Amino acid sequence: MALNRRTFLKSTAALPLVYAIPGTAAFAAEPGHVRWLSPENTTGNWDPSGNTTQANIRCEFLTYDSLLRYPMVPGDDVLKPELLLVESYDMTDGHTVDFVLKKGVKFHDGSELTANDVKASLEYYSRPGIARAFYPGPVGVTVKDDYTFTVSVPDFPAHSFLFLQVYSPILRAADIAEPAKLQSGMNGTGAYRYIGSSADGHSFERFADYWGPLNEDVQKITVRYVPDGNARMLALMSGEAEIIERLEPEQFASLSAESNVATQKVNSVENRYLHFRCNKPPFDDYRVRRAAAAAIDREGLLSLVGDAGYAADSVLPPMKLGYTHQEDYGKFDPELTQKLLAEAGYPNGQGLPPIEYITSTGFYPKSKEVSEAIAAMLQAQGFPVTLTVMEVAAWNDKYYNVNAGNMIDGGWAPDSPEPNIQIMLQYYSKIGLVTGVNEPELDAVLLKQVSETDMDKRAKIISDEVLPMVAEKMPNLVLYNSNMMIATSAALKGVRMTAAGDLDMTQATLA
Repeated sequence: MALNRRTFLKSTAALPLVYAIPGTAAFAAEPGHVRWLSPENTTGNWDPSGNTTQANIRCEFLTYDSLLRYPMVPGDDVLKPELLLVESYDMTDGHTVDFVLKKGVKFHDGSELTANDVKASLEYYSRPGIARAFYPGPVGVTVKDDYTFTVSVPDFPAHSFLFLQVYSPILRAADIAEPAKLQSGMNGTGAYRYIGSSADGHSFERFADYWGPLNEDVQKITVRYVPDGNARMLALMSGEAEIIERLEPEQFASLSAESNVATQKVNSVENRYLHFRCNKPPFDDYRVRRAAAAAIDREGLLSLVGDAGYAADSVLPPMKLGYTHQEDYGKFDPELTQKLLAEAGYPNGQGLPPIEYITSTGFYPKSKEVSEAIAAMLQAQGFPVTLTVMEVAAWNDKYYNVNAGNMIDGGWAPDSPEPNIQIMLQYYSKIGLVTGVNEPELDAVLLKQVSETDMDKRAKIISDEVLPMVAEKMPNLVLYNSNMMIATSAALKGVRMTAAGDLDMTQATLA
C-alpha cells in the first residue's frame, strides 16, 4: 500500500525551520506569547486527512475540535467522553448515532458551524486510501436541520465510530470544496486561530469567539521545530521558550529540580514498537519475527529510557478497549530464539540475509541508545543486523515505506480508546501500515471483532482472540509504552497534557 506517514514531505515543501536555539525578533518574548519548541517537523500540508504526523496533530489540537473526545486519564472511566461540539448524542442501534450540535459555534472565519459542515467533514475522512483512513468503512450522515444529524456506519460498530471521530476534526464544508485552501491553512472552531507560518514557526492567536471557556493570558502561541533536544532544553532555561516536549529522562530529572521550570509526566497511550517488514525475507516468516522478539531484553531497554517509559504487558496500552494483561508477552528467551531460528531453517542465524534496522535520533527519548542495544542483542543471537540512524525528517519518510529496511522502530499514540487504530491499521493484510503483514488467521479474528456491535462482546474477542494471535504472529514487538514528558516555564501554568501528549491551553495562565 503506497501510504506514507509523511505523505506530503516530498510532494509539498516542509517549512525550513532553523535548527539552532531561536533568537529572532519575531520569536522574542512578549506579553501573552507562548513559544513552543517541537521535536518533530510538520508535513507542510494542513489537510488533516493527509497525515498521522504528531507535530501536525499537536497544531490541530489548538485549532480544531471534534464532536467529542476521550480524556483517557488513567484511573478514570477511559470510555466516558467529554462533549465538545455537540450538546448530546444517542446510539439508537449498533450502527447509528443521533447528534445535536451546540448552537452559535463559529469557525475562525466567522461562519457558523452547522450539520452540513459535520456531514462534509465525516464523509471526507471516510474516503478510502487516505493517510488518516481510520474508519473501517463508509460514514454516512443524514442532516435533519442545521443542528441535528444522524451518523450511520453499516460496516462497523457505532461505539467504534464514537471512539474514532476524535481524529476527524470538523472542517468547514466550503473549505473541503477547495483543496488548496484546506492544504494551506487551518479554519477550525478551536481556541486558537492559525495566522500563518514563517521561519520562526507556526503562529496561532487567541480566538475571541471561541465557544468554550478560554483564559485571556495566552494571546499567541508559536510552535517551532527544533530537532536537537539539548537546544530545546537550553532555550527553555535561558527564557527563549515556554514549552518543550519529548524530554530525555535525564533532562526531566534535571529540570524537575529547577525552581523556574515546571515538568509534567503522564502514562501515555503510545506504544514504542520494533516493526518487522513482514512483506519480505526473513521476516515474512512469523517464526523469525518471534525469534527476534525473544532475543530482546525489554527490561534492559526500560532501564535505558528511565522516566520516559513504562512496561508494556500487552499488545495494547491499558487505556484501550480490549486491553488485557498477556502472560509472557515479549518474554526475553534466547533459547526460544534459537529453537525458532532452527525451525525456520536458520540454525544459529546461518543463512539469514543482511538485515537493515532503521531508527531515528532527536525525537523519541534515548532512541539511538535503545536501537544500539537492540542491534547488539540481535547480533548476539546470530541476526546479521546493521543499524541505520536517521534524522527525524528522513526517518519519517521511510516509516510507512514497507520496502525500506527490514526493521524500523517508532511510536503510535492515538488519543482514543479505539484499538482498531492500532490493530487493524498495522495488522490487517489489506492495510498493513508499517509492517506489510499478511497472515490469514490474523485477518480472520480482526474481521470478527470489527463486526461485533456489542462493546463488551467485542472487547472480549479482542482480549481473548485478537491479542493472542497478534502475539503469535508478531508483526511487531511493543518494546515499552511511553511516558509523555514536557517542561514549561514556571510562569506558564494550567497547561493540561492528554494521554497522547497533546496540550490543552484553554485554562493556561502566563505571568
